[in-house]
Amino acid sequence: MARTEKINACELRMGTARLDGSFYCSDGERTRRLLETYGLHTDTLEKITASITNEGRGRRIYVKDRSSGVQFLSSSHILLAEFDAAPYVSRRTPNLSQMILQEGWTLVSCSGTVGNVAFAHADFEGKAASQHVMRVAPNERIRSGYLFAWLSSKAGVALLKRGTYGSVIPTIEPPTVLDIPVARFADSIEETIHQRIKLAAVKRVKANQKLREARDQVYQETSLPRIEAPVGRNLAGLRTYTVSQSSLGTRFEGRYHDLVVRNMERAISNNSHCGSLPLFRCASTMFLPSRGKWADVSVGGLPLVGSGEMFSARPIASRHVSTTLSPGARELVVHQNDILVARSGQIYSILGDAILVGRSLAGKAVTEHAIRIRPDPFILHPGFLYAFLSLPDYGYGQIVRTAYGTSIPSLSVDEMKGIVVPLPEEGPRNAIGEEVLQAIDLRDQANDLEDEAQELLERALDEATGGAWSKLALQN
Repeated sequence: MARTEKINACELRMGTARLDGSFYCSDGERTRRLLETYGLHTDTLEKITASITNEGRGRRIYVKDRSSGVQFLSSSHILLAEFDAAPYVSRRTPNLSQMILQEGWTLVSCSGTVGNVAFAHADFEGKAASQHVMRVAPNERIRSGYLFAWLSSKAGVALLKRGTYGSVIPTIEPPTVLDIPVARFADSIEETIHQRIKLAAVKRVKANQKLREARDQVYQETSLPRIEAPVGRNLAGLRTYTVSQSSLGTRFEGRYHDLVVRNMERAISNNSHCGSLPLFRCASTMFLPSRGKWADVSVGGLPLVGSGEMFSARPIASRHVSTTLSPGARELVVHQNDILVARSGQIYSILGDAILVGRSLAGKAVTEHAIRIRPDPFILHPGFLYAFLSLPDYGYGQIVRTAYGTSIPSLSVDEMKGIVVPLPEEGPRNAIGEEVLQAIDLRDQANDLEDEAQELLERALDEATGGAWSKLALQN
């Protein structure tokens, strides 16, 4: 819907002489005016930060050997619950030191999709990031957790987007956000919000550690060696191998007959240390929901999460659909402990990646581009099955091998049913499964803490504006 605003010449100077109407009619400008109208105590972002940068431009030297490189994050990686699949750049990359992230910073996507905000917890420390990630480093005037809470709030995101420029690729730069007002409240309120964010960060790090340990245990309990193989997104150059005519079947793509993956399947099937089952025997059901045209609604409706969004640390729906106009949308609702696999996309992207549904995602609709695997708990612990399918070699390798299509590769449920799953002793595999469920629960707890922090901030802002803030309908 089009908006019109009447401004005076003084506001043109405040807007850095911008003449585009979108700046003065933005939600961010409406938020700034509300803060000013009610006389809230604010500090500009420039005053409370040690630095605001978006380094990372220039030549990058990518490497396959992780020990000789530094993980390199894009603006989409910073939102993920895990970013182990992110590429590595050489330590000899020019100006690498300027790209390194530090714990406690607030990270903002600043090109393309503008205004996605993440808190740099301990797992971000020492990683590098591209120029599409703006680093906001707080100084001693503000607590890091509170600064993140403000910038990730409705008000903060609106103010960040206010400085957007560019019609083809929306962009914000450090100079365009320096004047963003940050509302200041009583020290006790800011401290409480800060502690919620810090505790959430600790839980996210602990969750990732538990998942890494669970995957390590899968290798140990199955006696399967780790395979540092060119599989899927790790594919390095052209490889050739011979395949017998009798094993071709109806598939002629080289990827489907990948010898490395075939050898991994044989290693599981012929493993003397544990048994094995095909994936369909481990699940009560495996299916891909029917496609449909989903009618969006602005009020109410069923939250619909995209295939990319489901891997986020906070899986928030980008749209809501009407169950009256789109009754088939109910089939998209996922349940706790379901395993979702990205069905389509590029092999170097999310195709074949899996996620275990926790409390934060359960009950929401997830796009039909995610294959549903509903584990049978009487056969195999859901947590163990997820730990195996998320292994970068035996799990991911078998999944992505089944992809068909060249422009947009896709997975087939029927092909995936034959994936070979190892079965170690029941006691150890259940212990692994419980470790995974604890990790997913920690992530849910982290989301709860961040929600509490936002509720405290919204309440303080509403009280300071006499209820005007809650009446200001923002579009972001």
